Amino acid sequence: MSTSAPGPTRVPTASAVLAAEIRSRIIRQGLPDGAAIESEPEIIAASGLSRATVREAIRLLASEGLITTRRGPGGGIRVSRPDLDVSTRSIAMILARSGAPLRELFEVRILLEVRAAELCAVAATDDQLAAIRAAVDIHGSRLPGLMDFHRLVARGSGNEFFVVMLEIVQSLAEWHTPGEGLDRSALELAGRAHRKIAGRLSERDPDGAGKAMRVHLEAFRDSLEAVGRLDEPVIRAGDWDPRV
Repeated sequence: MSTSAPGPTRVPTASAVLAAEIRSRIIRQGLPDGAAIESEPEIIAASGLSRATVREAIRLLASEGLITTRRGPGGGIRVSRPDLDVSTRSIAMILARSGAPLRELFEVRILLEVRAAELCAVAATDDQLAAIRAAVDIHGSRLPGLMDFHRLVARGSGNEFFVVMLEIVQSLAEWHTPGEGLDRSALELAGRAHRKIAGRLSERDPDGAGKAMRVHLEAFRDSLEAVGRLDEPVIRAGDWDPRV
Protein backbone atom coordinates (compact mmCIF):
# COMPACT_ATOMS: atom_id res chain seq x y z
CA MET A 1 0.00 0.00 0.00
CA SER A 2 1.49 3.32 -1.01
CA THR A 3 1.36 6.34 1.20
CA SER A 4 1.68 9.92 0.16
CA ALA A 5 4.47 12.00 1.58
CA PRO A 6 3.42 14.41 4.30
CA GLY A 7 3.13 18.03 3.29
CA PRO A 8 5.61 20.60 4.46
CA THR A 9 5.31 21.67 8.07
CA ARG A 10 4.29 25.27 8.39
CA VAL A 11 6.57 27.07 10.82
CA PRO A 12 4.79 29.90 12.64
CA THR A 13 6.26 33.34 12.17
CA ALA A 14 7.86 35.18 15.07
CA SER A 15 4.95 37.62 15.10
CA ALA A 16 2.42 34.76 15.34
CA VAL A 17 4.35 33.20 18.22
CA LEU A 18 4.48 36.54 20.05
CA ALA A 19 0.77 37.12 19.44
CA ALA A 20 0.03 33.64 20.85
CA GLU A 21 2.05 34.41 23.99
CA ILE A 22 0.26 37.71 24.59
CA ARG A 23 -3.13 36.13 23.82
CA SER A 24 -2.49 33.28 26.25
CA ARG A 25 -1.45 35.69 29.00
CA ILE A 26 -4.55 37.85 28.56
CA ILE A 27 -6.82 34.80 28.77
CA ARG A 28 -5.01 32.97 31.56
CA GLN A 29 -4.73 36.07 33.75
CA GLY A 30 -8.34 36.99 33.09
CA LEU A 31 -7.43 40.57 32.23
CA PRO A 32 -10.59 42.68 32.15
CA ASP A 33 -11.72 44.87 29.28
CA GLY A 34 -9.79 48.13 29.31
CA ALA A 35 -6.80 46.70 31.19
CA ALA A 36 -3.52 48.12 29.90
CA ILE A 37 -0.74 45.80 28.78
CA GLU A 38 2.86 46.63 27.94
CA SER A 39 3.58 49.35 25.43
CA GLU A 40 5.15 48.60 22.06
CA PRO A 41 8.67 49.67 23.23
CA GLU A 42 8.30 47.52 26.36
CA ILE A 43 7.30 44.48 24.29
CA ILE A 44 10.25 45.06 21.98
CA ALA A 45 12.65 45.28 24.92
CA ALA A 46 11.23 42.19 26.66
CA SER A 47 11.01 39.99 23.55
CA GLY A 48 14.16 41.10 21.74
CA LEU A 49 12.16 41.16 18.50
CA SER A 50 12.18 43.86 15.87
CA ARG A 51 9.70 46.73 15.81
CA ALA A 52 8.15 45.35 12.61
CA THR A 53 7.60 41.91 14.19
CA VAL A 54 6.05 43.37 17.34
CA ARG A 55 3.77 45.64 15.32
CA GLU A 56 2.60 42.68 13.24
CA ALA A 57 1.80 40.73 16.44
CA ILE A 58 -0.16 43.71 17.75
CA ARG A 59 -1.99 43.97 14.43
CA LEU A 60 -2.95 40.28 14.61
CA LEU A 61 -4.39 40.66 18.11
CA ALA A 62 -6.23 43.85 17.15
CA SER A 63 -7.77 42.10 14.12
CA GLU A 64 -9.15 39.47 16.52
CA GLY A 65 -10.70 42.20 18.64
CA LEU A 66 -8.67 41.11 21.66
CA ILE A 67 -6.84 44.44 22.02
CA THR A 68 -7.24 48.03 20.94
CA THR A 69 -4.48 50.56 20.36
CA ARG A 70 -4.72 54.30 20.74
CA ARG A 71 -2.19 57.09 20.74
CA GLY A 72 -2.00 60.01 23.14
CA PRO A 73 -2.90 60.47 26.82
CA GLY A 74 -4.88 57.53 28.17
CA GLY A 75 -4.00 55.53 25.09
CA GLY A 76 -1.66 52.60 24.64
CA ILE A 77 -2.55 48.94 24.20
CA ARG A 78 -5.62 47.79 26.09
CA VAL A 79 -7.57 44.58 26.38
CA SER A 80 -10.96 44.52 24.65
CA ARG A 81 -13.78 42.04 24.17
CA PRO A 82 -14.01 40.47 20.70
CA ASP A 83 -17.28 41.22 18.91
CA LEU A 84 -19.39 38.05 19.12
CA ASP A 85 -21.34 38.86 15.96
CA VAL A 86 -18.18 39.32 13.89
CA SER A 87 -16.49 36.20 15.26
CA THR A 88 -19.46 33.87 14.89
CA ARG A 89 -20.41 35.18 11.45
CA SER A 90 -16.86 34.50 10.26
CA ILE A 91 -17.20 30.87 11.34
CA ALA A 92 -20.68 30.69 9.84
CA MET A 93 -19.28 31.97 6.55
CA ILE A 94 -16.67 29.18 6.52
CA LEU A 95 -19.41 26.60 7.09
CA ALA A 96 -21.67 28.19 4.49
CA ARG A 97 -18.90 27.94 1.89
CA SER A 98 -18.07 24.34 2.82
CA GLY A 99 -20.89 22.92 0.74
CA ALA A 100 -22.19 20.89 3.70
CA PRO A 101 -25.82 19.80 3.23
CA LEU A 102 -28.70 21.41 5.04
CA ARG A 103 -29.43 18.04 6.67
CA GLU A 104 -26.26 18.44 8.77
CA LEU A 105 -27.30 21.88 9.96
CA PHE A 106 -30.60 20.46 11.21
CA GLU A 107 -28.79 17.65 13.03
CA VAL A 108 -26.83 20.30 14.94
CA ARG A 109 -29.83 22.57 15.47
CA ILE A 110 -31.92 19.79 16.99
CA LEU A 111 -29.06 18.59 19.17
CA LEU A 112 -28.27 22.05 20.57
CA GLU A 113 -31.57 23.90 20.54
CA VAL A 114 -33.58 21.21 22.29
CA ARG A 115 -31.07 21.22 25.15
CA ALA A 116 -30.92 25.03 25.15
CA ALA A 117 -34.70 25.15 25.59
CA GLU A 118 -34.49 22.70 28.50
CA LEU A 119 -31.81 24.82 30.16
CA CYS A 120 -33.69 28.04 29.46
CA ALA A 121 -36.75 26.76 31.32
CA VAL A 122 -34.60 26.41 34.44
CA ALA A 123 -31.93 29.11 34.14
CA ALA A 124 -33.60 32.06 32.42
CA THR A 125 -34.32 35.12 34.50
CA ASP A 126 -37.85 36.48 34.70
CA ASP A 127 -36.76 39.37 32.47
CA GLN A 128 -35.41 36.96 29.85
CA LEU A 129 -38.64 34.97 29.85
CA ALA A 130 -40.58 38.21 29.51
CA ALA A 131 -38.44 39.11 26.48
CA ILE A 132 -39.15 35.70 24.93
CA ARG A 133 -42.91 36.12 25.44
CA ALA A 134 -42.73 39.66 24.06
CA ALA A 135 -40.90 38.44 20.96
CA VAL A 136 -43.75 36.03 20.29
CA ASP A 137 -46.46 38.62 20.96
CA ILE A 138 -44.86 41.51 19.07
CA HIS A 139 -43.35 39.77 16.05
CA GLY A 140 -45.94 37.04 15.67
CA SER A 141 -45.27 35.15 12.45
CA ARG A 142 -42.88 37.61 10.81
CA LEU A 143 -39.63 35.98 9.76
CA PRO A 144 -37.11 38.31 11.50
CA GLY A 145 -38.94 37.90 14.80
CA LEU A 146 -39.11 34.14 14.35
CA MET A 147 -35.33 34.06 13.96
CA ASP A 148 -34.73 36.31 16.98
CA PHE A 149 -36.83 34.00 19.15
CA HIS A 150 -34.24 31.24 18.86
CA ARG A 151 -31.43 33.61 19.88
CA LEU A 152 -33.37 34.68 22.96
CA VAL A 153 -33.88 31.07 24.02
CA ALA A 154 -30.16 30.39 23.61
CA ARG A 155 -29.28 33.41 25.73
CA GLY A 156 -31.72 32.29 28.38
CA SER A 157 -29.94 28.95 28.70
CA GLY A 158 -27.36 30.56 30.99
CA ASN A 159 -24.60 28.65 29.19
CA GLU A 160 -22.12 30.82 27.28
CA PHE A 161 -21.07 27.90 25.09
CA PHE A 162 -24.64 27.44 23.90
CA VAL A 163 -24.93 31.18 23.26
CA VAL A 164 -21.82 31.24 21.08
CA MET A 165 -22.44 27.97 19.22
CA LEU A 166 -26.08 28.80 18.57
CA GLU A 167 -25.13 32.26 17.32
CA ILE A 168 -23.17 30.47 14.59
CA VAL A 169 -26.11 28.18 13.90
CA GLN A 170 -28.59 31.05 13.82
CA SER A 171 -26.42 33.02 11.40
CA LEU A 172 -26.61 30.08 9.00
CA ALA A 173 -30.33 29.69 9.63
CA GLU A 174 -31.09 33.34 8.92
CA TRP A 175 -29.11 33.14 5.67
CA HIS A 176 -30.85 30.07 4.27
CA THR A 177 -34.40 30.43 5.64
CA PRO A 178 -35.48 33.46 3.54
CA GLY A 179 -34.66 31.44 0.41
CA GLU A 180 -36.85 28.48 1.33
CA GLY A 181 -40.02 29.99 -0.08
CA LEU A 182 -41.99 29.77 3.16
CA ASP A 183 -45.60 30.84 2.69
CA ARG A 184 -47.90 32.52 5.18
CA SER A 185 -49.24 29.21 6.54
CA ALA A 186 -45.69 27.95 7.22
CA LEU A 187 -44.79 31.16 9.05
CA GLU A 188 -47.99 31.01 11.09
CA LEU A 189 -47.24 27.38 11.99
CA ALA A 190 -43.79 28.46 13.24
CA GLY A 191 -45.38 31.29 15.21
CA ARG A 192 -47.75 28.87 16.94
CA ALA A 193 -44.85 26.55 17.72
CA HIS A 194 -42.96 29.45 19.29
CA ARG A 195 -45.96 30.37 21.42
CA LYS A 196 -46.11 26.78 22.68
CA ILE A 197 -42.38 26.78 23.49
CA ALA A 198 -42.68 30.14 25.24
CA GLY A 199 -45.55 28.79 27.29
CA ARG A 200 -43.54 25.79 28.46
CA LEU A 201 -40.62 28.05 29.29
CA SER A 202 -42.86 30.34 31.35
CA GLU A 203 -44.13 27.31 33.22
CA ARG A 204 -40.50 26.39 34.00
CA ASP A 205 -41.11 23.03 32.33
CA PRO A 206 -37.77 21.85 30.87
CA ASP A 207 -39.11 18.57 29.48
CA GLY A 208 -42.07 20.27 27.85
CA ALA A 209 -39.92 23.08 26.42
CA GLY A 210 -37.41 20.62 24.99
CA LYS A 211 -40.10 18.45 23.44
CA ALA A 212 -41.89 21.46 21.94
CA MET A 213 -38.62 22.72 20.44
CA ARG A 214 -37.88 19.29 18.97
CA VAL A 215 -41.34 19.04 17.39
CA HIS A 216 -40.92 22.53 15.92
CA LEU A 217 -37.48 21.92 14.39
CA GLU A 218 -38.34 18.43 13.12
CA ALA A 219 -41.48 19.78 11.44
CA PHE A 220 -39.42 22.43 9.63
CA ARG A 221 -36.82 19.84 8.68
CA ASP A 222 -39.44 17.43 7.37
CA SER A 223 -41.09 20.15 5.25
CA LEU A 224 -37.74 20.82 3.56
CA GLU A 225 -37.05 17.11 3.12
CA ALA A 226 -40.36 16.76 1.30
CA VAL A 227 -39.12 19.13 -1.42
CA GLY A 228 -35.68 17.50 -1.64
CA ARG A 229 -33.87 20.39 -0.01
CA LEU A 230 -31.98 18.65 2.82
CA ASP A 231 -29.26 17.12 0.65
CA GLU A 232 -28.43 20.43 -1.02
CA PRO A 233 -25.87 22.90 0.38
CA VAL A 234 -27.05 25.05 3.27
CA ILE A 235 -26.62 28.15 1.12
CA ARG A 236 -27.39 27.63 -2.54
CA ALA A 237 -25.56 29.98 -4.91
CA GLY A 238 -28.77 31.34 -6.37
CA ASP A 239 -30.17 32.14 -2.93
CA TRP A 240 -27.22 34.23 -1.68
CA ASP A 241 -28.20 37.80 -0.84
CA PRO A 242 -25.15 40.09 -0.52
CA ARG A 243 -27.19 42.51 1.58
CA VAL A 244 -27.35 40.02 4.47
